[in-house]
Amino acid sequence: AVFAPACLSHTLITKSYWLEFQVKGISLARALQCWEKSLQDSNNAPKIPLRSCPFHLIDNCPWPHCNPTCSVLHDHGTGQEVNFMEILFRMRLDVHRKA
Repeated sequence: AVFAPACLSHTLITKSYWLEFQVKGISLARALQCWEKSLQDSNNAPKIPLRSCPFHLIDNCPWPHCNPTCSVLHDHGTGQEVNFMEILFRMRLDVHRKA
């Protein structure tokens, strides 16, 4: 099973807000619960995936960090919050032309 939010922060599990991350409206906690239940059920029945239990939850948005449940990015120098588009702008990337 895969749970891959389009976030730049790869510290998902080590942060206290990991329960807030979602992919396609499903939280990691819900996905884990569903996957665990489907494994338990598969011991008693043929391996038919549950319709309500997607096993590949992968964000498909055009830019990294475009998932609204991603944690806020911080400038390492100032500690202030920044958004991803600001970072691209500082790197002198034309985000409108790339999109």
